[in-house]
Amino acid sequence: MASSMVSLQAKDGFAEQDELRRRVLIAGKVLGWSPDSVARFAEALTGKKWEECGADELTEVLGEYDDLLAVVQRKLERRAGRRESSRPPSSVRRRRWA
Repeated sequence: MASSMVSLQAKDGFAEQDELRRRVLIAGKVLGWSPDSVARFAEALTGKKWEECGADELTEVLGEYDDLLAVVQRKLERRAGRRESSRPPSSVRRRRWA
């Protein structure tokens, strides 16, 4: 009975790691990174091989992606604000394709 409980916990641990690894890959993809680049970033950040990253390391990597994505979002918002404030009214704006 105890050994079956341990094996269920191990399966849950692997399922959690698989889900975290999937989320890390998705976060990297949002930034336009290839899976290889995502793995190299995780390895550089954690000091462990991609395959050896556990839940703690993958959570750390996700936190870094959250920070990076927040910076990108703020920059995009600032740029959009600058563009909007520097645009002439639409009646004056010249169409590119005209």
